[in-house]
Amino acid sequence: MNRAFQVLNASVRVMVAEDDNVSRVMLQAILRKWGYDVVTAKNGTEALKILCTSQLPTIGFLDWHMPDVEGLTVCQSLRRISVEQPIHLVLTTSVKEGDEGLRALEAGADDFLPKPYSVNDLNAQVLKGERHLSLLSRLAEASDKVA
Repeated sequence: MNRAFQVLNASVRVMVAEDDNVSRVMLQAILRKWGYDVVTAKNGTEALKILCTSQLPTIGFLDWHMPDVEGLTVCQSLRRISVEQPIHLVLTTSVKEGDEGLRALEAGADDFLPKPYSVNDLNAQVLKGERHLSLLSRLAEASDKVA
């Protein structure tokens, strides 16, 4: 089946935090080809710096096991601070212990993507993130109208 990949909002800024250079560059290239603005980090410290900037990404892919600060810790840290705009966080890992998805959600991730994943899986995650953020935006607008 040959289908075109969907992009709901090309103005979405995506962060890719991945310590493996090949994986990071490939993911960046795919997302840019789809029209997304992509910023990358090669470790958890860089990811935290990006997440604390005024140009906060809209969607973030965090590798679980990175040098300095793990993706799980980055996710927990971000959820503890107040940010102006919501961000959809997806934790990824190739480690298979059985409870990664639950641990990711408990840490504040919005979703979990086990490695290896396909381009279709990646596209589905980005679409879910955009829909999730669109719903949050509409809820905020409706709340403002009621108040």
